[in-house]
Order: sequence, then C-alpha cells, then structure tokens
Amino acid sequence: MAALRKDKPPKDRYAPKKPPTAFFIYQMERRKLLSPEDSKKPRKEVSAMFGREWTAMSPQERGDYQEKARQAKSEYEQRCRAYKGTSNFRKYLRAVKRWEDKRARSKGNRETSKPTPPRNIPKQPQSAFDMFKEDMIQNYKGNTQSMQASVEIKRAWGALKKKGQEKWLKIFEEECIAWKKKMTRYKKSKAYKKYTADLAKWRKRTLTKRTPTKRTPTKRTPTKKKGIVTSLCSHISIKTK
Repeated sequence: MAALRKDKPPKDRYAPKKPPTAFFIYQMERRKLLSPEDSKKPRKEVSAMFGREWTAMSPQERGDYQEKARQAKSEYEQRCRAYKGTSNFRKYLRAVKRWEDKRARSKGNRETSKPTPPRNIPKQPQSAFDMFKEDMIQNYKGNTQSMQASVEIKRAWGALKKKGQEKWLKIFEEECIAWKKKMTRYKKSKAYKKYTADLAKWRKRTLTKRTPTKRTPTKRTPTKKKGIVTSLCSHISIKTK
C-alpha cells in the first residue's frame, strides 16, 4: 500500500503494469540492434533517432508493432479484472478513501483560515533601532549574522542615549506620519473593505466554533520587565489644519 502524499493520490504498487505502446515496443527491439557507435551516444540522441525512424516508417511497417501493442493491451485488461478481486486492491481503495478524506479536511481548514492582508497594503515603518541596525550592518566588519554582531549593535544603540538616538527617532516619527496618511487613503479602497469584511466573517466563524473551557486560577508573581521596546506609531497623531 502506497504512502499518502500531499497533492497526488496514493499509487497502487501491486496493480498490473500498463501495456507498452507500439512505438515503445519498436524502441525496445531497435535498441538491441544498435551499432557500437550509436550505443555510445547519449540517451536523448538515440531516442531522437528512433523517433525520426518511426515517423519515416510506412503504415504497413508499423502494423506489426501496433498488433503487438493491441495484444499487450488485451492481456493487461484481463490482469486488471483479476486484480480487482484481490485484497491488495481493496487496501488500495481504503488508502484512496483516506487520502480523499484528508484532502477534504485540509480544504475545509483553508476555507476557515484567517484571511491574509492584501499585498498592496502600506507597510508599517521600521523602528528607530532597526533603521540604526541596518546602517550599522553596512559598515560592520565581520559576520553580520553572528551573535556577537547583534550584541555589539545593541551596545552601540544603548551607548547613543537619548541625544544620539534623536536622529533615528525623528526619522521614525516622520515615517509613521506618512504611513498613517497612506493608511487613511488605503482604507477607502475596495481591497481593504473586502479584507475587513472577510476578517469579520472569519472572526464570527471562529467565535461560534469555540467551546468555553474552565481554567483554574493561577497565582502570578510580579516580575521586572527588562528591555521592553514599545512602538511609537500608536502615540503619534497626524496634525490636520
């Protein structure tokens, strides 16, 4: 019984092999008569040569190979009829049924999955630290993907303090204002309205499917928060005249 695959149905490895075509039978017989020079040629060239020979043959010359192909086909059909009464064929049918059920479930999950935002939606600007990080990576000597590089960049950002960070924070603030203006225009588009409508439907479906679960209250111990960076976009407002 074949293993289940993602996109294609399982193969029946016990099923009778399909019969060869007339051209394939000709190839098999012709390959035995190849000269030593032709046998050294690449497989593609030899196949192309057989194809040219086959097209140049008359219908009478092809008749013998076509008769052999018809005979092989009738034998194949007889083997198939006999195979359908075996236990291996019943196992294969069960495997196909499992694959179909799995595919139907995955299709249902795709339909109930959260809708993805449109591709042309304006992207949020990078944080001030990310801008500084990109600028540092361009001038950094060494492996930028290493742990040491990220630690050194964080230390350099901390060493700037408020006065040194003002340059990047100002750029970030300006980009946030520009992003908010783009978003106000984009929210009027059909693509955004469709996305919000699909998102509302998805939330409605997920809320109806949820079942309330009882949770035991747990005591939480207060912990000190270290290194929390909050986005400034939510605190920046657009000044309108």
